[in-house]
Amino acid sequence: MKRTFTKIKFKQDKVFLTYTQKNSQGKDDAYSVEISEAPAPGFTKALENLAQDVLTICELPTDEDTLKTIKVLGVSISHTDTETEGVVRGFTISALKDLKDSNSPLVLNTPHKPEAPYSKSGDNSNCLYLETVERIDTLIEEAEKYLKGHRAQVSMGFDEKKAA
Repeated sequence: MKRTFTKIKFKQDKVFLTYTQKNSQGKDDAYSVEISEAPAPGFTKALENLAQDVLTICELPTDEDTLKTIKVLGVSISHTDTETEGVVRGFTISALKDLKDSNSPLVLNTPHKPEAPYSKSGDNSNCLYLETVERIDTLIEEAEKYLKGHRAQVSMGFDEKKAA
């Protein structure tokens, strides 16, 4: 069954996922899970890959030093059913930015941006870049894998030299 994610987040060593899924009667059931098992590297990499997008959308410097100060926490996803365009998704990316002279980070939420205009006459200038949408789609794929049990490898604590 197809899930429709509305939130994907990884914070304080927990994965938070919110989604809807059609039940046997064709109605949407809503689910929200909080799981403390570490995600696979692909999940965390998909979040990291959105850091450049956060800087670009928030109109912050995009140099390598600034990029190192960004930690993406997650994405909120809206789904708007339009008469002419079908379902158009919109996204807000949440991140933390380390600050030099503060004990706590700056919390960043990008402005909500759709993947496409909400109408045929809509303005493309407010939409996300295709590359950003593709990176978010990769995160959605990783969240789907996570729900299916794809997690980080657990270390068994064996020393190869002792085992030989």
